[in-house]
Amino acid sequence: FVPFLHAAARSPQVRDVVSLSPMAPGGTTSLDAFLNAGAAVDLETLRSREAAVDASDDLFILFTSGSTAEPKGVITQNDRTVSNNYWIGERQGLNEHDALWLAVPLFYGFAAANAIGAAWTHGVALVLEERFDADRALDTMERTGATVYYGLGNMTRALVKAQRESPRRLSLKKGLTGYSYEDKRVAIEDLGVSELCGIYGLTECHGLCAMTSATDAAATRLEIDGYALPDWELLVVDPETEQPLPAGTVGHLLVRGPLSRGYLDQPEATAAVFREDGYFRTGDLVSIDTEGRMNYHSRLKDLVKVGGISVSPREVESVVELHPAVRQVFAVGVPDETRGEAVAVVIELRDGASLTADELRRFTKERAAAYNTPTHVLFMRDDEIPKLASGKASLRDLRDHVVQMIGVRT
Repeated sequence: FVPFLHAAARSPQVRDVVSLSPMAPGGTTSLDAFLNAGAAVDLETLRSREAAVDASDDLFILFTSGSTAEPKGVITQNDRTVSNNYWIGERQGLNEHDALWLAVPLFYGFAAANAIGAAWTHGVALVLEERFDADRALDTMERTGATVYYGLGNMTRALVKAQRESPRRLSLKKGLTGYSYEDKRVAIEDLGVSELCGIYGLTECHGLCAMTSATDAAATRLEIDGYALPDWELLVVDPETEQPLPAGTVGHLLVRGPLSRGYLDQPEATAAVFREDGYFRTGDLVSIDTEGRMNYHSRLKDLVKVGGISVSPREVESVVELHPAVRQVFAVGVPDETRGEAVAVVIELRDGASLTADELRRFTKERAAAYNTPTHVLFMRDDEIPKLASGKASLRDLRDHVVQMIGVRT
């Protein structure tokens, strides 16, 4: 608290610091005192303050995760956050009997512009963890009867491992996790989140713009990332010409709907991502079939040029993660003197499993094109993989680490 209080003293717009700790440090307001202060506000003052707030007013400034680029401050709005989060909750089938377990940081879009709004618009209880610990989390889930799971892939795997070692009585059924097939499969099959939905979204979309429904078949929820939420339009275009592409073709995704109004103090960056017709350039490569079902492939700028052939890191990961010894995998592009770039994969193995680089390459060659076979295969523990504050892997830091480990020139 001390560094924050010192910073607050130098920030004239900071009026108060509310402490969630039972023992509020000096200079802060306890949570109970903050909540009870509302009793002293008369109705006329309350109505006046309510009238001063407009639905289109700014709500949050949420910074993008920074997993592949420098974070940007995304300005979100009241009405768009609430309405979009309502539909996110609808797709999950949330109701007043649910309790949503959440351990990702609250500054992260997955919490602030997704989980919290989806819960509050459906009368769902929020079950918060101050920090993630698998055994403590399972105890909390059992004690509270949590029915909704919001967690990242590394959390899911840690929970599954802890549950096998010391089983608890869990009530998890609904929820969301990451994009990958394996992340979803582990949550559904191993953690028991049987109605988990596939998702696609960005902070700029006030959470999500596409997802599956809890009522879809399990195969559908595993195999696709979603279809448009109400009020959203999804368009796949040629990355260079921005001309629409036929259904099923991989291209650059543009979205239009209840978007953020842009980036904090970055007018040029804001102008660069919005077209005149209101479509937002996501920077993601996806495919959408004739039924509107979308699959994420990779970030446009993350494509690896192997001898002139564009290789999607996500496609490489989707093949590698099929190997039974692989718990999680991350693919990145690294410099290569002969081909310009090469694919490197970082793999965390399942407990007790063994796998060599040559065995992995043979496995991928049998299931994918030769250029999708990784040149470099590295094995790391989960705690060795660089992470962001949100818990996601930092792909920029991971790439730098891989380049250093294999000794190539950048």
